[in-house]
Amino acid sequence: MPWLTVDKFSKREIVHEEKPNREELTINGYHCGSWDLYHSHWIKLPKGSIEKLIGRKLTFRDNPVEIKNKINQ
Repeated sequence: MPWLTVDKFSKREIVHEEKPNREELTINGYHCGSWDLYHSHWIKLPKGSIEKLIGRKLTFRDNPVEIKNKINQ
């Protein structure tokens, strides 16, 4: 199932193919955080998409949110 996250600084909204890992990095003395974008496929979403999908805003501090598919038969 797909997973939703938001980057710490760029605030870009992302949907991941697999559950991503949070990366805490320090670059040139600046504390940076991001999601591991190198080990699975991902797509950048238009701003506001996650709130429309899950009914609330998501931040970098939140855990990834899994979108579960419900099929009525």
